[in-house]
Amino acid sequence: MVKFTKDPRYSTMLFNAVSGRRVKLTRILVEGGADVNIVVFGMTPIMAACLLPSKDDENKKFQLVKLLLDNGADLKARDDLGRTALHYAYMGECPIIINLIRSKKRDNRSHRKRFACIRKNED
Repeated sequence: MVKFTKDPRYSTMLFNAVSGRRVKLTRILVEGGADVNIVVFGMTPIMAACLLPSKDDENKKFQLVKLLLDNGADLKARDDLGRTALHYAYMGECPIIINLIRSKKRDNRSHRKRFACIRKNED
């Protein structure tokens, strides 16, 4: 059995799998009980997935975010600055991920003014 750390100062296998775009390993860890809402370095795994560069493989990024969402990733979780996964999706500049998260219809009202200019330019 794999032990998952709860110490936010250290990375976890789940964070390493997400950061490495390893969809299959992420799925195995999540199905094995990894906490999809654990906070490491101030972020949850879905926040980290939203920040992955999209240029290389947008499909893997989408699969990771969807996998985490389907397994209970909390879209209301906030980092130290009050940002949620949706904010990270905007910072990651990936419209597919932004739309996926927005389609979940979760309440995400903080920092509305800060990101209004980005939303207006989504055309």
